[in-house]
Amino acid sequence: MARSSAENLVLSTAEMLAAQVQVSHTVMVRIAAICLKCVVDLGIYPTSSPIKTYVISHSELLKKLPNIPPSKSPLLHRIMRLLARMGYFKIIENKSSTGDEENHDELVLYSLTPLSRVLPKTEPFSLSSYVLGSNNPYSTS
Repeated sequence: MARSSAENLVLSTAEMLAAQVQVSHTVMVRIAAICLKCVVDLGIYPTSSPIKTYVISHSELLKKLPNIPPSKSPLLHRIMRLLARMGYFKIIENKSSTGDEENHDELVLYSLTPLSRVLPKTEPFSLSSYVLGSNNPYSTS
């Protein structure tokens, strides 16, 4: 028996869940791409120290990026956590700190991974141009 047009509009629970998952995934992929563009734009990787041994604390990272006011520190921390979750950075807990809750920025250290090593423009096989080009608002819709 054929379903009426009103019955075709009603989604099953499984269909609704699948649709919500697909929309959420699409949004999160876009957010991740924007965060990756932030890393390339801001230059959150070494330019003078050896890349393989590069480790930086959150407060040192803020000092390295003078265009970011201290009030934006939590936002940078969120971006870095997301990128660490994606594998672009590794978060290392600093056990040598004093353990003060006020000094939380010194407890978190970021190090590079193979994924983040292809982002600096100075690297021979850099993908920074690809990241910037794919996130250009004039080339995406």
